[in-house]
Amino acid sequence: MIYGHDIKKKMRLIKNKKGIASHNYWLEMIGSIILVVGFLFSTFSGSGVMSIIILFLGGMIFGRIRFRTRTHSKMPLFFLTLFFLFGYIIGTILILRLFKHIFTWTFFFILIFILGNIASYMLHEKKIIRDNLF
Repeated sequence: MIYGHDIKKKMRLIKNKKGIASHNYWLEMIGSIILVVGFLFSTFSGSGVMSIIILFLGGMIFGRIRFRTRTHSKMPLFFLTLFFLFGYIIGTILILRLFKHIFTWTFFFILIFILGNIASYMLHEKKIIRDNLF
């Protein structure tokens, strides 16, 4: 044992997974993909109004996911939500050139996202929107 880690056990894990122990880094890998997806959504939105609508709908999607996983661990979902939000905000600020009032726009985008998230969660909780599994 070196510093409390069993090297042979880690080597078996790497050998069994064909060269990479990816299950240890799943949050970072999926988070990177979601960051790029958020950036691409903001890039293809075109206008400021469409950016706000897409951001609100993105908040609603994450609100639905939050409702579905309300009994599970909340940290991975929180980090994935932050990855999407940061990617979207960076893309929107770069594309729409909102550098002059960057903090105001960032606060506004976060507020719109949170409102969509809360609205979707409340609509699912009150059974106005039903969540059907196949």
